[in-house]
Amino acid sequence: MKVRFALILVMAILGAKTARPQEKGLFITGYVFDSKSNAALQNVNISIAGSQSGTVSNSTGYFQIRVKSLPVVLYFSYVGYEVKPLTVRIAEATGLKVYLNPENRQIGEVTITAERITNLIKDDTLNVLDYEIVADNLYLVANPYKNPESQKLYAMTLSGEVLSSCDIRKAGHMVEDPELLAIAARRFLFKDCFGEVQLLTRDTVWQILFTNSKLYLIYPVSYEDFFEEIFPVRIALDGKLVYQKTSLNRNWTYLAEAGNSDHRLLKTVCDPFGDYRYARPIDFPDGLTRAAEFIMKGSWERCVAAPVIKRQNDFFIFDFFGNSIDFFDFNGECYKSVPITF
Repeated sequence: MKVRFALILVMAILGAKTARPQEKGLFITGYVFDSKSNAALQNVNISIAGSQSGTVSNSTGYFQIRVKSLPVVLYFSYVGYEVKPLTVRIAEATGLKVYLNPENRQIGEVTITAERITNLIKDDTLNVLDYEIVADNLYLVANPYKNPESQKLYAMTLSGEVLSSCDIRKAGHMVEDPELLAIAARRFLFKDCFGEVQLLTRDTVWQILFTNSKLYLIYPVSYEDFFEEIFPVRIALDGKLVYQKTSLNRNWTYLAEAGNSDHRLLKTVCDPFGDYRYARPIDFPDGLTRAAEFIMKGSWERCVAAPVIKRQNDFFIFDFFGNSIDFFDFNGECYKSVPITF
């Protein structure tokens, strides 16, 4: 009962207002229109050059995107329209009016529905199983309606032009672990935290490589090995990823830019009794907080737990063994530490 009350008290404290550094970055706002009809365009992809950050326009064509500094180059892409690069400077950062030109090339018939793209290639109606958008291209898993057993992976432009394709083994999943199955269920493609797209077959995960106008499937791994690397990502924050790696006596929290494998260590949490706490009953030493005892007794994982909680543009890391709650801004700078005394 004391532990439950203490945890509720901690969450109540976190809900209170705390002083935080001023948020960094600038916002660019505007509207996207068809250059011929002046109609507002919804779901236009707006991305920042050189990064994985982006947004989409709403039903009125309005968009808002945060950038670190100006000037900056934005790319506007939409199915059936030419990709438009736009350099935005300080004087024109708000109230932009962007006009996209319809694609002039003759392409196969394209039908868009609210849920799935169902007809992308002329004279070859496809049943689309899954797709992922990467930059200005589209990866798509589909089979012809006339031959459901024949599955293919396609690399396409956003306007529907097929760049490359390859036959694949029947997609699907043979995953018994319920946690992994919940992640992989009804998915055939998976975009990981670094922007790479994987193909999920029945028992193997393949990384998709598209180079020199040809598709390749590389680096086959098991589901267990793949999700051991992907599942540790805890939160996404302003184009950054916070993820953790664990061992019997350590927990490491890292910050990485989305789409970039470089990372920075933010916090190490140490459980000095982790090497043998599962091997035999533990006599808790003097000085260990009730919170640490609770974590050590109740953990069902063979690793050190250090919960990460996101709040707007900052996050907290709970160190029950070092008796502190550390506050970080979206740049990964620790600006406050609150002691755990219960």
